[in-house]
Amino acid sequence: MPRLTTARDQALTVLDLPKKEREALPRLQVIALTDYATELDELIQSITTNDTKEGARSA
Repeated sequence: MPRLTTARDQALTVLDLPKKEREALPRLQVIALTDYATELDELIQSITTNDTKEGARSA
């Protein structure tokens, strides 16, 4: 999980660059980073949701 959040945070850091710096990146790279961050968010959410459900069952 820590590696997933680190990877997501690194992608978001690039995407949060000031507009002038971000425009210097190739358009396809920005699209790929956006998709990557979205996929990681969904994966993290599913892991967190599953952990919460399993914790509720064992309690």
